Formats: sequence, C-alpha cells, structure tokens
Amino acid sequence: MILHGSTGRIQPTIIKGIGCVLSLLKEGGDVAVVLAERYLDIALGSVDRLCGPDYGRITVSSARNEISSKSVRGLVTT
Repeated sequence: MILHGSTGRIQPTIIKGIGCVLSLLKEGGDVAVVLAERYLDIALGSVDRLCGPDYGRITVSSARNEISSKSVRGLVTT
C-alpha cells in the first residue's frame, strides 16, 4: 500500500485515526506500507524504517529504533 500525504488538510482527530490504522496494519504484518508523510509524529509512530529525502536524494536511511525524532526534525520543512 502506498500512502502519499494521507494527512494533508485533515482534522487532527482524523490524523490520529490514520495513525492508529497504520499501527494496526503494521502489527498485522500482512501489508507493506510506503508512507510519504510530512507530519513527523505520525510517520515516526508508524514506521519500521525511515528514509528522508533532501532535494531528491536520500540523506537519512535508518531503522526506526536507530534514529531519534530530534535528528530528523532538522530535515523537515514546513
């Protein structure tokens, strides 16, 4: 499943619901999800692996448990 900008212009309560569904999919283990998301908290709470692009090049690629939200926040633009 590929999700691109799944939380764009959506109410915060719906965003939390999307995060819960992503967690359920992850726990089920039957579906691979590629998530392109600008809201870092949703992304970090839902992934096993994180890749961060910068101008089309992957500059960060790591397992979720090997990366801190602080190190990734510097890469995020608003």
